[in-house]
This record gives sequence, structure tokens and C-alpha cells, in this order.
Amino acid sequence: MDRARLASYSKWLWKDNLAGHLDNRANNITLLRLCLATMVLYGHSFAVSGEAGSPLLFSRAFGKGSWIGATAVNLFFFVSGLLITRSYAQRKNFADYFWARFQRIYPANAVCTVLCVFLLGTVFTAFPLWQYLTDPNTYRHLFSNLFLWRVSWVLPGLFTTHKMTAVNGSLWSLPVELRCYFVVGIIGLLGGLKARWTMNLTLLVLLVVGLTEWRAIPMMGESAHHLRAVTYFAVGSFCFANARYVVLSRVLCLGLIFCCYYWFGAAFYPTLFSVTSCYTLLILAYRVPYTRMNEWGDFSYGMYIYAFPVQQMWVQLFPTWKGYQNALAAFPSTLLLAMLSWFFVEKPAIAWRRAEKRRAKTKTIAAEEGQPPPISPAAW
Repeated sequence: MDRARLASYSKWLWKDNLAGHLDNRANNITLLRLCLATMVLYGHSFAVSGEAGSPLLFSRAFGKGSWIGATAVNLFFFVSGLLITRSYAQRKNFADYFWARFQRIYPANAVCTVLCVFLLGTVFTAFPLWQYLTDPNTYRHLFSNLFLWRVSWVLPGLFTTHKMTAVNGSLWSLPVELRCYFVVGIIGLLGGLKARWTMNLTLLVLLVVGLTEWRAIPMMGESAHHLRAVTYFAVGSFCFANARYVVLSRVLCLGLIFCCYYWFGAAFYPTLFSVTSCYTLLILAYRVPYTRMNEWGDFSYGMYIYAFPVQQMWVQLFPTWKGYQNALAAFPSTLLLAMLSWFFVEKPAIAWRRAEKRRAKTKTIAAEEGQPPPISPAAW
């Protein structure tokens, strides 16, 4: 084969890469995240109903020792690693980056926490109402979950007879994710995100340390349970750093899926499945027709944070329900709360942040031109 033909094949192979899609907002990330949140809800429905040992739908695909909810959380972290690293690389401003992350996570979580404590708790606690409202543990739970650095799991007298007594068991991932955000910000602040080689070197060091002595990583070395999720986040960051070399091929995706089927149960299957699931998510996000879900709203975060307490509520109301029944009842009720959260909490918070940025930009331009900033209608 001559060099010209080889160069042509090489150019064709690398033509459709991840870098060419990252700036395209017509993608399916929003829909995929909603699907992942629904997978977590589905997986938890068996745990809260006392059927954790029951066979789950599609459970064989996830391999021995894993389950659908854990896979969904891992992929959440993969998407976050990709998009959050891109977010800092675009902003290159730690304060702006940190404030954007704060407004995306905290307002919705604060509303959810208050509702859990003062609505769900007061209605379903086994304690007398006055005792519940004056118990120090009620407010310890409230403030712990508002700040999210340490999560409190139980409220006085609430769900004490359930198989799982946690009010919101899904919140364990939020402190881990917030710490990943913070680490990305620190790396960016120190110049680690300025070039591809610095990003790759930083990620390689973190990966080696994480696999050999994970306790040495600041803020991350608290629980081995978090290591897999953090690794997926790092893989997402790695994909962003090397987006030009991540080829998005549907043929390759089908080949990986076939390999998972062929080598199911092999010793290396968990690694093969991890690679295949991440790659398949990228293909579904960027190489299949756009579903226009972005135009409807991003309900995934609300679905994730409200699902567990809603499922616990249904267990309290109907303790004999099976896992499938719990999931069927919890999905529409959680989706309604997620939509309310998006339209009345999350979307206004994002809009307020963007308005603040526009006002700051207007003032900067006016100052550079030596003109006073325009008077806002609120000041008339």
C-alpha cells in the first residue's frame, strides 16, 4: 500500500473524533443522564423493598458482583469528568468555575433536604411531632446534608422499620463528585489543564497513586468504595484531554458489544465492560440522531436526588410491594418532582448566574470605553 493511500485511510479513520462534537449542543447527554438516573431508581427499588438478592432485569449484562445502579453511577462520573474538565478548560477562572458548580448542585439539593426534613420527616416519623422537631439529630441531619461534605443518613423515628433506614441513600455520591470538581479546579489553577501533555501527566500520576496508595490522595482517600467512581471521572477527564484521538465509530462500538457478549464471565470482563459502556455512551451521545431533550429541560439531577426518599415513602405506604411495583410508582412521582426542581430551582439558578456574567461583562466593556454602565430597569 502506497503512502498516499495509507494517509487517506488514516485521515478517514481520525476524521470523526470526540473533539469535533464537544462544542455541539445538539447531543443526547441530557437524555442519557436522565436514563442513568432512572437506572439508579430501578436498582434501588429492590434494595428498599427488601429484595436486594432478587434477580434484576438485565443483571447478567453487568457481570458478577455488579448491578445496574452502580453501573449508572459510574457512567454519571464518566460524563462529569468529561464535561467538568471541559468546563474549567473553557473558563480558565477558578472563581467562575467554582461558582458555576455551586449553583448547579447546592440550590436543588438544599430544597430537597428541607423537604425531606420538614415535609417527609414530619409526616412519616414515628416520634411525636414536637419531639421530632426538637431533636438535635433532626438539625444535625439538615445542616450536614445542606453542606454535603459529610452526609447524614437517618432522621429521628423515620423509616426505622424499613430494610434500609437511610432517608436519601443516593447522596453518598454528591460529596465525592464535589471533591472531584474541586480537584479539577485546583489542577487547573496550578496550570495542569493548559496543555494535553500536562493533563495526561497529571491524570497518570493520580491513577498510579490511586491504584497503589489511594489513601494518599487529598480529600479522596477516605473510602475504597469511592475509588471506582473517581476512576470513571478520571477516564472522562482523559477523554477530554485526548478528544482529538478518541474516534467515534459505531462499527467499533458494535464490535466492543460483541466482545462483551463473547467474553462474558472472563477474568478481564469487568474492564472490558467498563470500556464498552463508556464508549457506547459517547456513541449514543454524539453519533445517533438528536432527540431534542435539551430543549425540554435537564431533569436528571432532580430525578437522582429525589428518587430514594420517594421510594422510601412508597415503602412506608405500601410495605408489601415488590421491587417492580415500587419502581413503577416511584418513577412518575419522582419525575414530577424533578421537573418542578428544574423549572423552579435549577433553571432559575443557572439563569441568574448567566445574568450575573452578562452584567459583569457589560460593566467591563463600559469601563474600558470610559462610559458609565447602563442603568438597569430595576433602578428606574
